[in-house]
Amino acid sequence: MKRTALEIYALAVCFVALSCLAIFLGVGVWHIVGISCPEFMLKYHVLQYYQSDEAFRSRFYDKETKAPGAEELKNMRLESYASELRGERREHFQDLVQNIIGLEVALVMFLIHWRLARRVRASSAVA
Repeated sequence: MKRTALEIYALAVCFVALSCLAIFLGVGVWHIVGISCPEFMLKYHVLQYYQSDEAFRSRFYDKETKAPGAEELKNMRLESYASELRGERREHFQDLVQNIIGLEVALVMFLIHWRLARRVRASSAVA
């Protein structure tokens, strides 16, 4: 069965679209993990400041600046950590939305070109 240039083009686009779909799915899973478990996704250089009150104090207060009391510092650290986690979750959610858009575009490209390849194949089989 001899393939036409149009069929080869359509199948090549299908191959590229499937490759993009696989990549988008993998990255999408990564962002879903980031949304569901933002603590796992925090970079170490950020996370280290929330491990203890002393580490948090060293990030925001130097030797000359008087830091707040122990209880207030702990509350500030926990509040800042919660804010950091919300930011991480939001960032992954935004990236997931972008990823879903790319997934949809790749899926549409695949479906259009797959139908084109089938139509070309059917018309060349009849002829």
